[in-house]
Amino acid sequence: MRILPIIAACVVAANANSAVVVHVDFTTDSGNGAGGSANGTADWIDNLAALSTAAGIDAFTADERATIESNILAALNKQYSDFDVTFQRSASGRTERLTFGAYTSIEGELGVAPRDFMNLADTDGSDATSARVYTKNFHFIVEADEDDATQVAELSAALAGTGGHEVGHVLGLFHHHAYGRDDIDPSNYANTGGAQNNHLIATGSTGLQETGRESPRTISRMSALILESAASHPFLRNAVRAIGSTTLELTNTTGAVGATAGTATALSLTSLPVSGLDAANTIGFLDNSSDVDVYSFTVSDASSVWVETWSARRWLDSLNTELRLLDTDGSTVLASNDDIRYSGNVFDAGTIRSTDSALWNIKLPSAGTYFVEVKGDESGFYNLIFGTHLDNVAAAKPTTGMAPSLGSPRFLAESP
Repeated sequence: MRILPIIAACVVAANANSAVVVHVDFTTDSGNGAGGSANGTADWIDNLAALSTAAGIDAFTADERATIESNILAALNKQYSDFDVTFQRSASGRTERLTFGAYTSIEGELGVAPRDFMNLADTDGSDATSARVYTKNFHFIVEADEDDATQVAELSAALAGTGGHEVGHVLGLFHHHAYGRDDIDPSNYANTGGAQNNHLIATGSTGLQETGRESPRTISRMSALILESAASHPFLRNAVRAIGSTTLELTNTTGAVGATAGTATALSLTSLPVSGLDAANTIGFLDNSSDVDVYSFTVSDASSVWVETWSARRWLDSLNTELRLLDTDGSTVLASNDDIRYSGNVFDAGTIRSTDSALWNIKLPSAGTYFVEVKGDESGFYNLIFGTHLDNVAAAKPTTGMAPSLGSPRFLAESP
């Protein structure tokens, strides 16, 4: 295994004005005797000791444990450094919660978190809404023949990666967003070469392996767009704030959209600094299975398009949307998608992960006005997240770094 440098411990001042403050919990003592504390120590300490026993290595010393904690905190803040998110050890103020002392008896499960698209839920880090990392189950990361420094470094990276991954779900990211990067497009959807696993939101079902968990991971372009869209709903401004430096306003709140290219609703685009996309976050309503919503957008040269739908009833996933990208004539179909599918190095095929739709990194050959068409299998609201950038201009790329199967309808669980 590759030896990773230990992240220098650092103290990050809590920012009470951050849009999202995450309490990184190393101290809770549940005292429940079932993977939690039975001897007066914190659950995190007990589960780390259980990890050591399962891995067949000596227990981490207090100094090593303190180094792992500092490494995790530094890595979490680095992962989200392009966004208004702060990780801190205390629970002071209104915080989300990320606990490293969580316990599950399911071997192989690494963490779980509520899926909160665009971070719209007004939560305070309660047990029902907190993100959890099952530290005890990371025994596969460390090996007895590794030196102590390597064990500390690799475990720090793996725990921080899963911690940031679970917080990503709380902020609106899903496993399929790992595929939303520049070098994955329809030409290599059938074999991505594992490129998606360089990203924080990758997981076992995307093909992420042990070495990937022990390495720094970044935020993909599509992940950045979702984060830049987070908490921009105008009705929730008093509860939560946008976590991007530029607010991507929700538009078309009436839900009324033209049904043809001639009556299409023009998308209002905002330039976003992290994803590097000119983007829109809009809402529509489909009256029935025959209804069609058509949006227009204009590009000045050859461009790439990124678009995803989100059903307003996503917890039940009852509105099955379909996307089509239309050429400048308003009728020729350039690309289409009905369901979001992926499995390992295959995107847009294989296992259905959602009945929502995504068209990512679709190439437009020239300047002109193009169209996006949304259809559904019944009536209902949906969000449309859209972005585009010129291919002949070096677009900004996410710079944040470091770093399964679906669980219950509201939660995403991560496994190796």
